[in-house]
Amino acid sequence: MPAKAAPTTEHPAGSVFISYRREGGAETARLLRYELLARGWSAFLDVEDLKAGKFDEMLLAEVASAENFLLILSPGALANCVYNEDWLRKEIQRAIETKRNIVPVLKENASRPDKEQLPDEIDPLKRFNCIDYSHVYYDATIERLFSFLKPSEA
Repeated sequence: MPAKAAPTTEHPAGSVFISYRREGGAETARLLRYELLARGWSAFLDVEDLKAGKFDEMLLAEVASAENFLLILSPGALANCVYNEDWLRKEIQRAIETKRNIVPVLKENASRPDKEQLPDEIDPLKRFNCIDYSHVYYDATIERLFSFLKPSEA
């Protein structure tokens, strides 16, 4: 069997939508984007990749088109998800509806999602295995992250 070709920008290793709460998650989201890009993955980060137009439609389309949904959970990140108009909630809900490979990343001092804080539409989130993000064990965190991601089938 021939070896799989190295990933390129035309043929990335896989695609990832990075979802995060700006307060507490922005720096981690950007750092993980760099790690993904360095290893040949396509990584969508709103502040870098969102173009002119109706942002709501574009964001939800990007969630649905990526194989992986990387969710950065900083302390309190899910608190506003009780509101229907919360964008983090909408992104999570779209990822669940479209059966994306959801990979929650718990920042230090963040807790795992529980039933009491999740509305029914995103309740399945509590069943996904989380990755514990560690600054001290950063390399191990990154290796674990990549082991959770689903590569492109092409």
